[in-house]
Amino acid sequence: MYNWYMLYLAGRSCALRKKWILPLIAAFLFSSCSFIPKEEELPDAPVLHTTQNTQYSQIAVVRGDLVKTEKILCKYQSAVEETLQFPQREEIIARIYVQQGDSVQVGDLLAELDNTQINQSISAQKEVLQGLNLQISQLKESRELLQQRVSLLEAAAKENAQSYSDLLRSARQSLNENDGQLDYQNSLLSIEQQRLQELLQKLSERQLRAGINGTVRFALQNDGADDLISTGQTVCIVSDLSSASFTAQTEGVYFSVGDTVEINYDDAEHDATVLETTETENKKVTVRFQMSVPDPSLNTGKQGTILLVTDTRKNVLLLPTKAIVSLQNAKLVYYVDEDGIKNSKVVTTGLEADGKVEILDGLEEGELVIQ
Repeated sequence: MYNWYMLYLAGRSCALRKKWILPLIAAFLFSSCSFIPKEEELPDAPVLHTTQNTQYSQIAVVRGDLVKTEKILCKYQSAVEETLQFPQREEIIARIYVQQGDSVQVGDLLAELDNTQINQSISAQKEVLQGLNLQISQLKESRELLQQRVSLLEAAAKENAQSYSDLLRSARQSLNENDGQLDYQNSLLSIEQQRLQELLQKLSERQLRAGINGTVRFALQNDGADDLISTGQTVCIVSDLSSASFTAQTEGVYFSVGDTVEINYDDAEHDATVLETTETENKKVTVRFQMSVPDPSLNTGKQGTILLVTDTRKNVLLLPTKAIVSLQNAKLVYYVDEDGIKNSKVVTTGLEADGKVEILDGLEEGELVIQ
């Protein structure tokens, strides 16, 4: 009996051990990677690539001319110009006698208001003066006759005073009366002449006349819809184009009196001549240019440019500026050598202009460089 019980316990113990051992074995197996040393992973063998020819954009060294230019800014200024307008009152402008581009002289009538009434008054006043001048002329003629009569009677009275005294007295009285009338008419003439001058002055204030010799740069025009009304607006502008000029200021002396240049404005070139150069205290130079053909459409302050050639190189080696690399104090270019490898060399450069540079040393004509 005891033996069977001991055998039972032994079997029971073995069964329990088997129950725990199996999970432990399973766990060990699943986690064996943490206990078994890893196999050493060797790096991939290097892949040897065949030589690849990199494609570069290249450009050849060429010969040519290089011109360095500088744009000089200039402004238009009319040396002598007058702006004409009527007083600021609303009256009809009867007529404008000129248009843009007309040449005028001092005193030329350019425009006037409606002066019908004042012209009538002037005409009437002139008739009054004409009548007064006629009366004065007649009185002067009468005086000469009366003076002659008095002289004759005075001579006769010396021989026979009794007979000619009354006649002489009457002649002298007529002469005095004539002189009195002449004085009166002369005084009246002076008054009427003053009246005429006042009318003429009034008329001149209602007219616009050129004060300078020049060219009409602007003239107000009627579009035909309504009458032009004077309200202080500009009616005419007269410019002395012979003295008009463009003015520029430069950092150095580039121009001499008499030099010819081309001034560009409104996308067109216009010939001009250097009138004068003046050096200022800050070492700048003021230059005046006169246009060969005056342009009455220009306004004061109009800007133009002059393309100034400051340096020139003839038949030199050239490369684009972008092909040159600056490294410290050296100038380099890159090129592709015989093995297809990118390499560099030092060059000596000269004048730069318009996106190109002069090659003085280091390259020959036709050599290719990377740009």
